[in-house]
Amino acid sequence: MSACSPEWNERVSAWLDGEVERMERVRVEAHLAGCPGCAAAAAAFGRLGAALRRGAGPARAARQVLPARRALRPAFRAAALAAGLALAVGGIAGGVWLAGRGRAGLDRGLASDAERTHLRSFSRASPCEFESRDAGAVASWLEGALGFTVPVPDLPGATLLGARRCALGGQPAAHLLYRVGERALTVLVPGVGSPASAAVERVARGGASCTAGPLGERVCAVPLGQPALAVSELDPPALLALFDAPRG
Repeated sequence: MSACSPEWNERVSAWLDGEVERMERVRVEAHLAGCPGCAAAAAAFGRLGAALRRGAGPARAARQVLPARRALRPAFRAAALAAGLALAVGGIAGGVWLAGRGRAGLDRGLASDAERTHLRSFSRASPCEFESRDAGAVASWLEGALGFTVPVPDLPGATLLGARRCALGGQPAAHLLYRVGERALTVLVPGVGSPASAAVERVARGGASCTAGPLGERVCAVPLGQPALAVSELDPPALLALFDAPRG
C-alpha cells in the first residue's frame, strides 16, 4: 500500500483529513480514479476507519487496528487516524501505563489529540515548519511564532529535526520533532495557563504517566520545566528514559 509519490502522500493525507478546498478535492478524487496505488491505500484507510467505528472493545480493536497500523507506511498512519478517529475515540479506550500506583492516566481526548498531531506532522513530505538541529534557533523561532517561551531539550540519543506550530486542546502549542534511530518522536508544549497545560500538569504530579493512543502510539507526560507531552512508538520505559537522563 503505497501512494505514487511523496507529493501524493501529502495530498491524499490532506484530502482524507478534509483539509482541501473544493478544486483540490476534485483533483485528488480524479487522481484516485486513475492511480491504483493511491486508491488501494485510501481504501485500506477506509476499512481501518470502519473497524474503529464499529466500536469494538479494546482487545478486539487492538487485534484489528495495531497490526494494520504497523503494516502501513508512516505517511499513511495519519490518514488512517483521520479516517476513524473522530467517531472511534468516544468508544475505544487505549491501555494505560502508570508510573505511580492509584493515579489516573492522561485524558483520552487529550491523548488522542496529541497522537493525531504527531502522526499528521510526520506524514508530511516536510514534517517541520522550521528545520534546524540547533535548539536555541528552534526555541527562538517558536517564541516569535507563538508568543511564549518553549523549552527545547537536547535529548540524548535523539536528533532534533525542528518544530511546527500546532493546537492542543484547541489552544496554540509548540510541536518539537525528533528522530530516535528510525522512530519518530514528538514533544508537545502547550501554552502556560492553557487547559491542556493544566491537564498535563495534573497527571504529571508525582511522576510520569503514559497512555496508549487509539492507534497505539505512547503518549507520556514528561518533565521539561513546564507541562509537556511526548508521543512515539517507543515503549514507555525507553521513552521516559530520554527525559530522565542528564542533559547539558
